[in-house]
Amino acid sequence: MDDANPLEYQNGIPQALRMMNSPFTAKSDVTAGQITAGAKSPADAIEAIYLTTLARRPSQRETERLSNYVNRPGATTRTAYGDILWALMNSSEFVLNH
Repeated sequence: MDDANPLEYQNGIPQALRMMNSPFTAKSDVTAGQITAGAKSPADAIEAIYLTTLARRPSQRETERLSNYVNRPGATTRTAYGDILWALMNSSEFVLNH
């Protein structure tokens, strides 16, 4: 018997390649910059990315965790926000809902 969780979507190779090679995801750092242009803090930027991508606000835990990611030593906000956008677009939540 298969113990797979029916609520967890498993991407296949064609879907993964399509997402990795999409012109939109390839330029996610530019797009994230556009989404977060008016943000006054990492929390505001993360909320904007979540609302744009998943049509919901991030939980407090998600905001804290991703703010730590944005503020890590050596990180640039442009790259960090692009990484967050790319991760959300490749999440099961995004793939199943959009």
